[in-house]
Amino acid sequence: NPSDYGCNFCTHVSEVIDLVVRVNHPAIRWHLDTGELLMNSENVQGVIQDHARWIGSVHVSEPWLSDFSSPSPKHHEIAKALKSSKYSGTISLEMKRPEAG
Repeated sequence: NPSDYGCNFCTHVSEVIDLVVRVNHPAIRWHLDTGELLMNSENVQGVIQDHARWIGSVHVSEPWLSDFSSPSPKHHEIAKALKSSKYSGTISLEMKRPEAG
């Protein structure tokens, strides 16, 4: 999770990958969260291509778990990178329940 959420541990992809590689256990993987990639202005194409082998699951989300009424165009780039990396694991949508209105 990004530091904007109040987190102070593994808040960027590089830190997560460092931990996953050091632990080196098949049960410990990178939980790729697109909201984090967007909030931290990560190099989407680069981090996915460079670290795809460590992805355990993917949450497709907007920053602050906003709804998808105005999604970031970066989601297309993320989808292309996942496809080109041949990722075939779990992908789930994550967002807060929209306000009733």
